[in-house]
This record gives sequence, C-alpha cells and structure tokens, in this order.
Amino acid sequence: PFVTGIGSSFDRVSTWSNIMDVLIFRGLPGAGKSTIANDVCNGNVIEADEYFYEEVEPHKPNKYSFTPEKLDKAHNQCYRKFIMMLKKLVQGNIEPPIGVANTNVERGEYTPYIKAANNIQNIMMILSEGELNMQRWELDIKLVKIFAQVDTCVERQKTRERENNPPPEAIEDMSERWESRKPHDPPELVLNNDQTGEEPEVMTR
Repeated sequence: PFVTGIGSSFDRVSTWSNIMDVLIFRGLPGAGKSTIANDVCNGNVIEADEYFYEEVEPHKPNKYSFTPEKLDKAHNQCYRKFIMMLKKLVQGNIEPPIGVANTNVERGEYTPYIKAANNIQNIMMILSEGELNMQRWELDIKLVKIFAQVDTCVERQKTRERENNPPPEAIEDMSERWESRKPHDPPELVLNNDQTGEEPEVMTR
C-alpha cells in the first residue's frame, strides 16, 4: 500500500535514511536513482557511472561517454569505492547513510554490497592488518527501488546532455530482466517516480 499522511515522500525517505547506514538504490536508467540518492545521502553516493566521466577541460563539466566494454571495470571500481566508504563509516569519519546508485536490475548485482556490509568486521581486519578501529560493529541496510515505466525513462534519457545514453531497447531489456527481492534480502522501500514533474509516491514492503 502507499504510505500516506507522513508528510512529503521525500520527508519519508529522509526519515528512513536517518536511521539507516547503507541504502542500495535500484531502478532503470532515467528512473531518478542518482538524484534521489544524493538528496537523502548527503552526497555519500557511489555509482558505476562515475567511471565513464572524463575531464575535458579544467573548470568545465566532465564529459560522459559510456563504453559497454568497460562496464566490468566500472563496477569493480564502484565496489572498491564502496569498501573504502564503509571503512570511513565504521570509523566514524563520515555520517550515514552511504548510497549505492546502480541499476541493480538482478539480485547478483547488489548482493556483493550486502555481503560486504554484513561482513564489515572481517573486511576491517584485512584492511587494518588486525588492528581494529571501529565505532560501529553492525550496519543497517535497506533497498530502495525507484520505479518508473520504460517509456518515462526513455524520455528522460533524451533530455540528458551526455553521449551514448542506453538505447530504448537496452532499457526494455533491463525491465524484462528485473528480479524482485527475496524474503531474506534487506527490506525494500519503493518510490513511484513515474509522474514527471511530480513528487514520487512512496510504497513499502
């Protein structure tokens, strides 16, 4: 059911983010993951797309150019950044939450992040060579699905000033491959962000 009577939907998400440590966002390209993630995670957001931005000239916006052949490298870099950000979080050097804003269409794409957050003690033992300096020992993790229809996402992509946006058929393919969370996955908050120009509605499950 839709959540109503709790102020605006962004207030609802922000309230939830205040008690979470890691928010893993899911959604098709153009659904609004990055925008919403940055709104509720105070800029502590990582995404594989960062790999495809290149500095062209100083003091000018970086150029985005997606290359499918480099996608594995992009996700590897994103995961490494996540581990480093987890380290800062448990040491008390940054404020929660951390946001991961990839498409995460299939469960196999986001489960490594869940496993890393759930095994932070072992990871810290490796990174710190046995000397633990942790302010936090357990992390709260939630999934956030940003829902938007394929047609909506395709139209939004047309307005983005960058090269090599995913073509409509690629977004359709992602939609068809979408995997729902399993009962043993973290709880999921669903934002209906399909109404262009309107505030997303909030669903929980």
